[in-house]
Amino acid sequence: MENGWVAFYCLVLGAIFIGVGYPLWKRKVAPNELYGFRFKRTLESEEVWYDVNEHGGRNFFFYGTATFLAGIVVLFFPPLSEVSILIWLHVPIFLILFACLHTYVCMKKEYE
Repeated sequence: MENGWVAFYCLVLGAIFIGVGYPLWKRKVAPNELYGFRFKRTLESEEVWYDVNEHGGRNFFFYGTATFLAGIVVLFFPPLSEVSILIWLHVPIFLILFACLHTYVCMKKEYE
């Protein structure tokens, strides 16, 4: 159970990403100034808002699911080394950064 806090970290982050991504993916979030992918172009057009946020929300949902499942899997690993722990702690953050960057690049390619 020495991996318990790493698993907890992955489970919590995964659940947050799933919870944030799902409403965006399902187009449940209207254009606003607080929540969603708020680029200049998405705030100018409702159609662009929903398209970009659907794409980004889907990325968040799937990367969140992967992070959540990784949290379950890590419980069954032998005790992790310090290097392994550092990797496990940074991978979810890089996944979300990648999801944001991928959404931005796709938006730029599609709408500009």
